[in-house]
Amino acid sequence: MHHKLRFIGIFIIILLTYFQSYSNDNKQIIVDKSQKDNVIPFNVRYKIAEYEQNRQISSPLSISSRDILWEFGKNGEYVDMIIRKKWGIRSVLLTNMYYGDKFIKDYGDKAYGLRSRKYNYVNGNEVRYVHKGFVGKRQHLFFLVDSNPERHSVFGWAFRIRIPRVVEFGYKTAGENFGILTFEKGITINLRTYARKYADHRGKFMNTPIRINLSRDEYNEKMKPSIIKLKEYYQKNYKVVMVKFTSQIDYIKYFLIRDIYESKYFRKISFTSHDKIGHKTAIVLRAVKKQGGDIMITALIYFKIGSSEKDYDISAIDQKNRVSKTYISTTVKQYTPRHSENRNKSIEKNGDDEVIFDEQK
Repeated sequence: MHHKLRFIGIFIIILLTYFQSYSNDNKQIIVDKSQKDNVIPFNVRYKIAEYEQNRQISSPLSISSRDILWEFGKNGEYVDMIIRKKWGIRSVLLTNMYYGDKFIKDYGDKAYGLRSRKYNYVNGNEVRYVHKGFVGKRQHLFFLVDSNPERHSVFGWAFRIRIPRVVEFGYKTAGENFGILTFEKGITINLRTYARKYADHRGKFMNTPIRINLSRDEYNEKMKPSIIKLKEYYQKNYKVVMVKFTSQIDYIKYFLIRDIYESKYFRKISFTSHDKIGHKTAIVLRAVKKQGGDIMITALIYFKIGSSEKDYDISAIDQKNRVSKTYISTTVKQYTPRHSENRNKSIEKNGDDEVIFDEQK
């Protein structure tokens, strides 16, 4: 009897482990890599659909969080700070914000430019204009400064500052301060934008404190695109789901669909036009790129009504193969002549499709 109970207990544990594993797999967004690459992606011509302008008046030297991206190096050796090149900004410099436990309120003589301890090819050849002369590589001072913007896939043009894990500031001479900072989560630094090249203080400049509040994994997770459901309704022989894709970095490449009870894998679906809709296809309604950088795509996804009820999950993947943070779900009802007849009468009477969910209401 004891052996039988033990066997039953082991069997229950195996079942629980299996169902827990199945549940975890079902929550993950796993793209089917075996799918043939014959799916029609998002067309880049939608990029010029609309540009919304920000009417707020601000200084030409101002920088917001929307103007900064981070690119992490391997093994945490460095982080690249990418700053949008704006009209009026001709150079950028990172300075310290703290000396010991004292917060620097005077950004003049008490704030020092941050430096790398050794040369790197990104900023190693840059120079600063200080006290009627240029300083930099010749003096073995590798300031975190940039006066030469480069082409960038998101910002168009951008400054790039490579920040090593450990930086230093100040000088080991009488009357000066010297310190070392470890670039990690929780640290606050200052981004100074200049109207002149070479971080030249003879022109106008502006200070923007930057607090590093995300680790590499947290930041990468934050920058993933998102997808939400706006509306869903039935139209003729299709269930239609209106969705909105949002990203701070790039345009969508594909929508991803998973039949919940058939596979744990998401498969790419094609974008199409209004006259070529079919089962598991998508149509773009609106593509917007805001001045601040956000990209928003509103689209319709079609599911054909079949002989049985189906449950689907919907996700998305962008041009750089980043999968959205979460997915949304929808249920496509089973086709029945009675349901179809009643629904068509309702549509004729109301002059519209049958809306079963609408976030905007």
